[in-house]
Formats: sequence, C-alpha cells, structure tokens
Amino acid sequence: MAHTRVLVVDDDANVGRFLGRALRRQGFTVETAESVAEAWPMIQSQPFDLLLIDKTMPYESGLVLLRRLQESDLDIPAVMITGDATVETIDEALSLGAEDYISKPFASASHLVARLRSVLDRRTTELLFEVMLGDLSKAVLSGTGQSMEFTRLSQSLLDLRLKLGKRPACAVVDDDAERREARRTAIYDSGVIARGVAPTDICERFQGENEPMVATVSLESQGALQRIEDLHRQYPNMTILACASRADVQTALTAIEAGASDFVLLQDEGISAATQRIDRLVRQTRRHHLYLEIVGMLYRAACEVRPDLAEDVIFATSDADKRYILAR
Repeated sequence: MAHTRVLVVDDDANVGRFLGRALRRQGFTVETAESVAEAWPMIQSQPFDLLLIDKTMPYESGLVLLRRLQESDLDIPAVMITGDATVETIDEALSLGAEDYISKPFASASHLVARLRSVLDRRTTELLFEVMLGDLSKAVLSGTGQSMEFTRLSQSLLDLRLKLGKRPACAVVDDDAERREARRTAIYDSGVIARGVAPTDICERFQGENEPMVATVSLESQGALQRIEDLHRQYPNMTILACASRADVQTALTAIEAGASDFVLLQDEGISAATQRIDRLVRQTRRHHLYLEIVGMLYRAACEVRPDLAEDVIFATSDADKRYILAR
C-alpha cells in the first residue's frame, strides 16, 4: 500500500485533509487537488493508482473529470464521492467509468478503506492477467515457445472459456422467496443471467459446473453472515456480494470480514447500480478463473523444467489461489 498513490479531488479542504489522514494511516501515498482544473494536469503527469473524485465542485463537476478520463487513454480506477447519492447520480457516475461511489458524510474510515481496497484488488487481478497474457503473446510472436505447447495452452483456455460461459452468472441466495424472486427478476432484466436459490438448496444447486460466478447473499435473511462465511470456505473462487435494502454500514463491513468481496445497499444506490456492480463482478470472476488457469499451467511447467523456480510463479497469488493451483 505504501506504493499506492491516491489523488483526492475535492473543493472542501476539510474533506481533503480527512481523507488524506485516513488513507495515510493505512499506508497510502496521498495527493490532493481542489478542482478539476488543478487535478487534470496532475493526473496527466503523475502515476496515480486511484482517484477519489467529488461530484459537486464549483466550475466543473467531478463528472467532467470522469468523462475526460473515459475519453483519454489513461487507465486509472476512479471512485466518486457524493453527498447526493441518488440513483440517477450513481448511474451516471458508473456509466462514465467510475468503479464505485462513496456517500458523504462518510460512515467511517473503515468503510472508506474497505471500498477502496475492493477496487484496488479488482485492478490488481486485471493487471496480473494482462501481464500474463502479454508475456505469453510475446513468447508466441518471438518463436521462443514450442508450437505444440502453445496449441495445447490455447485449446485448454478455449475449453475453459466455454465451460465458464455455461456457468450461471449470478445466484440470489435468500430465505425469503418473494424478496429472492424480486431481486432475481431485476438482475435478470438488466441483462445478467440470474437464478434464485434458497439457502437449503445451496449444496444441490452449486455442484460442479453449476457453481455461479457471483452469489448475492441477502443480509436480511436469517444467518446471513454465517452463510457468507460458509460459502467463502466451500467455494473460495466464487465471488460473494452482500446485499440489503437497508442495513447499517457496520453489518456490511462484517460481511466483508466474513468473506464477501463487496456489498451493496439498495436504499442508497438502487437496483440499476447494483446490477452494474454484479455484471462487473461476473466479468472479473471469469477473468480471474482464466488467470488462475494460466498460472497453474506455468506452475506445472516450471515444476517439470525448473523446480527450484516453481514457487516464484505463484509467489504473488493469494493463499486461496495458491491452494487452488496446488490442488490442480
């Protein structure tokens, strides 16, 4: 985190100082700007890893900055800060490329950091995947790889993509049948294939290739936090999203500690923004499975050719990913 550079763009100096202190305590390197005009040259000239952008600022709003980022060749994840967290505001920010949003006044520093770590974790996985594919592509083009091996690798990845494409995208886990069906329908209508699953049917419905990419677990349901913990332990490569119409932030943060990757509070962001988040998590999870397959292939090849270097291949992966790769 000490190498993670964050730019906070907010015209309120007090907010800038609060965010700066909260993030520096967690080891982030933080810069601040009080307007879009001040921030844009900094973004163009400095290597930031994350942007925190206030929506409402004089002269130009944070949405203007999001639009500039979207139209440029800069690939920097951004999180919108807003004191006007309406469904329309959140939809617009997400459509302009924001990874997430955080409401003001801030519920807690822990809430803030949990949200940012989730964004950074997603970006790290994306970058690792891109680097891995880039290195493989260079090896193919330079002729340093044997064609039979790359043919086998390509076929394996194609087979995996086909299998992942057949897997259910999202499962709505809830003990309330009416609420479960309402959320499943809303997610399905947004373009994400979703199915409802009662907690008692999880083992039966999640077998083999029926394991969904994402499971949304209703925090309103009985034993939700324990259910999240159990799902995380049984299906470590499935992404879990905690979901609630109304819940306090501390409950949502406890869900993260139990194993959820993220949480969505429908009273704040509405079902449209929630389904955008789910769609993004589905695509991220598919990409992560492909990434693990590539790492696993490289690890097995290293074990045969250079056993002394095999551990280096999986050094940077998480404990759960290591267990998955070693089990294969």
